[in-house]
Amino acid sequence: MHPAAAARARLAAADLVRSFGLAADEVVDLHDSNRLTARLLPCDLVARIGPAELGGSQVEVDRALRLLEAGAPVGPLDPRVPPQVHLRDGFEITLWSHLPSNPRPELPPEEYADAFVRLHAAMREAQLEVPPFSHRVTSALDLLEDPERTPRLTDPDRAALRDALRELGGRISRSGTQQPLHGEPHPGNLLDTPGGPLFIDLETCCSGPVEFDLAHAPAQVAEHYPGVDAELLADCRILSRAIATTWRWDREDSLPDGELLGIGWLDQVRALRARPRRSTQPTLTIVCGLPGSGKTSAADAIVEATGAMRLSPDDWMARLGVSLWDEGLRERIEQLQWQIGQELLEQRADVVIEWGTWGRGERDRLREDARALGARVELIVLDAEDEELWRRISARGAEDPPLTREHLAGYRAAFERPTPEELALFDPPQRL
Repeated sequence: MHPAAAARARLAAADLVRSFGLAADEVVDLHDSNRLTARLLPCDLVARIGPAELGGSQVEVDRALRLLEAGAPVGPLDPRVPPQVHLRDGFEITLWSHLPSNPRPELPPEEYADAFVRLHAAMREAQLEVPPFSHRVTSALDLLEDPERTPRLTDPDRAALRDALRELGGRISRSGTQQPLHGEPHPGNLLDTPGGPLFIDLETCCSGPVEFDLAHAPAQVAEHYPGVDAELLADCRILSRAIATTWRWDREDSLPDGELLGIGWLDQVRALRARPRRSTQPTLTIVCGLPGSGKTSAADAIVEATGAMRLSPDDWMARLGVSLWDEGLRERIEQLQWQIGQELLEQRADVVIEWGTWGRGERDRLREDARALGARVELIVLDAEDEELWRRISARGAEDPPLTREHLAGYRAAFERPTPEELALFDPPQRL
């Protein structure tokens, strides 16, 4: 939601809550997208606020009431106010109970899967009338066919998304048993409460195979759900990411870092579609070295030999048309790239990181995170004499303003070159 609209939405929610005799002195944003979700204090309830013209709020309330009656693990409406849609200042507002969170870093995958089983059973019992997931595919295709709404998409990127949506959408529509689904049950839409996990945001409900829901959850969750079709699940993962990618290219999209996600997710869709599905152990390759050491050439050779996906902040920054010296943006890009990298490793795709990774702590974190996902981790260290590095840097002229000898000297001083002891912590290279 745009900042001016979000400010009005907060005021409208606080005014509504006070009209029921509840105190609302503070409004804390929880999630900001096409709707704003906020916690109001000290009355401690959650408001979902969306433009009235967007609609959909009444459907979500009706679904919640029916699913709660069927025993579904979904977040409840707040009992202190009428369970309905409230109109204030051009916004639809619904009010929900705020529930405490479990003090643990993440929900165990077996509990996530059990919540899925109970949700799907309750949705079948409630006999919810929901649109097929293919409606979402059609909406995404309509967006792609409107260049005025997606002006930043290049023709090749538009074609890549169109092909993914059409091919996978058609194949999934012909596969599996169709039943009511949550639609977007990613971790952000699942509350880990002391009373058990509860799903929220029922506006996205649709029908399709259960694998479409499972595609939105961490990869380990599907291992605990009975009767999963692995091939269908892989298709659903790519399709759900292609749909979300398309929304990020809408000029009206207001999701934080939406433009960066659009670039990264598009690369991810391409990578997953281009690579054969594999059951072998994935590999993370970290290419470590100073500017001019040959990291890009080495990473490209690995990609050519293995089909790995290369993650490089310079690529995204060049596409955005911004300065390579923007360190704040570079840091944000690296964080998003590693999120995508971990998703790819979970899906048994190889990944190459080309960040420089000058610090031992950063290399340790990447290795430990990847090993936790069951991946092999290789480290390739590249270096050359400073004069040779300077010759290569001068020849490529990538930086604007140009990188200087003083910069290079500072980088050399900051570079924590891997020791033999550190190198022994990595898996031996299998290629190059």
